[in-house]
Amino acid sequence: MSLPQQAERARQASGRPARWLSFRAVGLGLLAMPFCIHWTSTQGVDAMFSLMVPPVMLTLGFVLFSMLLRRFRPGLALSEGELALIYSMLAVSGAICAEWMDVTNPMIYSFGQMAERIPHYRTHILPYVPEWLFLKDTERLRDFGIGGHGPGYLLARLSFWLPPIAGWTLLVSLVCLPMLCINSLMRSQWTVRERFSFPILQLPLAITQGGGRSPFWRN
Repeated sequence: MSLPQQAERARQASGRPARWLSFRAVGLGLLAMPFCIHWTSTQGVDAMFSLMVPPVMLTLGFVLFSMLLRRFRPGLALSEGELALIYSMLAVSGAICAEWMDVTNPMIYSFGQMAERIPHYRTHILPYVPEWLFLKDTERLRDFGIGGHGPGYLLARLSFWLPPIAGWTLLVSLVCLPMLCINSLMRSQWTVRERFSFPILQLPLAITQGGGRSPFWRN
């Protein structure tokens, strides 16, 4: 079920207009992203194609907070659509960044680091990989491999890391954008006509249904 469909269902149930895209929902999702990304990238299991614990638990926290607001300030409680939007932001960002840390991030610097010890890397790999995606300066990478430097040292060398980080961010974004476009094009066929169940979403939907007022909480 898509976010607009969730919002429409909530609107029909409550008798008032339901929101799913709001500044506060996007803001809360952005604030929770760093925690979700760090948690997901260090959980020690594959983040892609799985129901990840960090987005579910953080969404659960937002639901409980919304329940508390509904008790004392009902007008400030998060709607079902807003909670679903927050979960979607956390799940997508967590999956992408966890895979980034496991797969992409080591590639940025590993070729340059290995070139100092293995001449084959210097002669057969570094000349053929683009500088805007990979770091090649073995001298500057030596300090990174040793570690033990403070925040000031890190900030002074951000310019060395920004080009490949920006390049990979652009590349990953261009890969993900067509996937989102395909999902948008196929949404009606999948959710309305064929009524796919999307099992991986059943728990998040049960948690966020009705903004935390679903029978799930009484079962």
